[in-house]
Amino acid sequence: MIRPATPRQTTAFVLVSLVPGATVQAATFGDGALANVAIAAMAAVAAETSVAKLRGIAPVDILRDGSGLVTAALIALALPPAVPVGIVIEPDGTWAFVAYTADSTVAIYDLQTLEVVNKIAAGKQALPRPKWKPRRACICTQ
Repeated sequence: MIRPATPRQTTAFVLVSLVPGATVQAATFGDGALANVAIAAMAAVAAETSVAKLRGIAPVDILRDGSGLVTAALIALALPPAVPVGIVIEPDGTWAFVAYTADSTVAIYDLQTLEVVNKIAAGKQALPRPKWKPRRACICTQ
């Protein structure tokens, strides 16, 4: 029996152990399962980096053990592959735009009737990638 000696080895062992299940899920449900893992991993790294900076610690010290990636993978593989990756609600509360990775669509919901009124095909990459890299993220309120 393999016994990992360090926390880093343990997280690596767990991540490798998740590969067969992730492979079956991707083969069964499509790319949405892998998209969930990728999005969750990016969110985990971003969250851990932000917390490290707030605490005045070098992000690499927190990211090194890989525990955030294990948590992200476990959560992502537990979610249904068609989970929406983004939801935008109109300020007046009449419409919601929901982005789905499983079928690369954006659904428009009428929030009064809670029905889908339209579905827009977004494609694999709906918009061209920007040639510039933003320096800071901002949350715009208007």
